[in-house]
Amino acid sequence: MALRLNMNDLNPGIFFLWPTSKKKEEGGITVRALTNQKRDEFLAATTTEEEDYRDGRVYVRKNEDKDTFNELTYDYCIVDWTELYDNDKPIPCNKKNKLKLMKEHPVFPGLVNTAIAIAGSERAMREEKELKNFFRS
Repeated sequence: MALRLNMNDLNPGIFFLWPTSKKKEEGGITVRALTNQKRDEFLAATTTEEEDYRDGRVYVRKNEDKDTFNELTYDYCIVDWTELYDNDKPIPCNKKNKLKLMKEHPVFPGLVNTAIAIAGSERAMREEKELKNFFRS
């Protein structure tokens, strides 16, 4: 059995129904796993180092901007959503709305974080299964 990948989109995301949905047409959210490469990229972009000289020694302190790291992570991991409304108006899936919902809504962050965790574990399980099948042939 061949191992099939889409080299143009190696981390496309997984669709999850909203808790109130029973089928895809009723809406949901697509999230993708945070890859090691992206995590490292976001950490590099949000971490600074400060050198402090005391007693003839150099101490390096890392300062992490966790808020910016989280913003980059959520913007990357939330790929799209459907059937999400502000009263009767559809809410566009853009960075501003992603961050507003993640920071201010009482339930949305839990749904997203759970979906991201599942996406990461499903991705890992799928890759493990594909590799096992690949090496069996």
